[in-house]
Amino acid sequence: MEAPRAYERGMREHQAIVDACLARDPGLAAERLARHYSSVALGTLAVLAPEYDPVLVRTALHSVMQARTGGKNGAQDSE
Repeated sequence: MEAPRAYERGMREHQAIVDACLARDPGLAAERLARHYSSVALGTLAVLAPEYDPVLVRTALHSVMQARTGGKNGAQDSE
């Protein structure tokens, strides 16, 4: 990912997290934060260790999403 695009994406994600906090929606804030952390972790791992399978990162994100939606994630529920 190019640095300017990564910076812009990060800024949008940060603003979305802040917006959820300002809206006093802890579930949405947690979801947005988990997605942001996952994106950063997966992007970093792709560059530093492309052979590594980050299953724990995906599993953690899936757990947060399950908690947020009450287990209703459509196709992801079958994983």
